Amino acid sequence: MDPVLVFIGAVVVAGVGYWFFNKDNDDVVGGGESGFKPVPVAPAKPKAEVKKAAPSAPKAPTAKALNAMTKKEIDQVGKDFGVELDARKTKAAMVKDFQAGIKAKK
Repeated sequence: MDPVLVFIGAVVVAGVGYWFFNKDNDDVVGGGESGFKPVPVAPAKPKAEVKKAAPSAPKAPTAKALNAMTKKEIDQVGKDFGVELDARKTKAAMVKDFQAGIKAKK
């Protein structure tokens, strides 16, 4: 093939590639010299911010959870919640006193 024809073909291919990848109206659909009217593209809406819940007071353990603990652990949980318990009582009595103390604080 003649080198001049190869050069002309390369220039044509480069021109088409430049035209295809470097259009002036990148922000509209149907832009350019195609005969269509440009249609504006709506800007993307920002994502809604997720509201974080305000830190709440820790929930008191249930009777079932308290019964699974030792008397020392129940006494410590009572102190954490501001309920004074008597460790000389039975575990069942300590659980009842804890629940009564929590209800009294509400």
